[in-house]
Amino acid sequence: MWSGDFEVHLTCPARKAVALARFAEQHGAKFSHIELDQGVAPSQPMLTVFGSGTWTEIQRLAAHWRAGLEAAGLRVLRAKIEAALWNDGVPELDEHARAGLYFEHHVKVRLPPGDERVLGELTSAVRDHGARPSRNARRVHTEDWEDRFVTQRCHGVGRRTATGRLDALLTAVRIGGFEVLEVQQEYVVHDDAAHLDTGWLEREPARGSAWWQ
Repeated sequence: MWSGDFEVHLTCPARKAVALARFAEQHGAKFSHIELDQGVAPSQPMLTVFGSGTWTEIQRLAAHWRAGLEAAGLRVLRAKIEAALWNDGVPELDEHARAGLYFEHHVKVRLPPGDERVLGELTSAVRDHGARPSRNARRVHTEDWEDRFVTQRCHGVGRRTATGRLDALLTAVRIGGFEVLEVQQEYVVHDDAAHLDTGWLEREPARGSAWWQ
């Protein structure tokens, strides 16, 4: 089983974004408000906490924060736990991959604000690589630029294959004329509501067991 460094993401209803931001500030957690360009749930406010330890310890951490949110009247729609690539248990080869789990990559690029043509070009450039842009509504942009995050998911493969697909995505982004500012790679070891991304980024794993299992 996994051990090492983790991120725990807890998503709440869009209408609770302000309350969730306040809760995060009061409790020393990170708040993000992810906006998708389409799909069944385009507005996804999210609280993030970081932890290190065994899988059992990270489950307890997630349960603690979930209980705190729900005690404050903030219903959790999704619990997602991401492991660092160097963690024990992250599959290196395809034959070691576990069903329902996936690698997730985030590529940060900078675009002219509100330019739908350029955004469309970025979307077209990454579509064939199982990726799609999103934005963090909390990130302040100037009159000249705004940040977008291209998300890629690689299901049922090991780290080597996933990294190869990320390299191909980065090549496509650069060929499209976009500057890559930052790249993040994680292995998603738990996602109990991937259906929230239906209509935005397809090829999601089927809904699995209860979130704490």
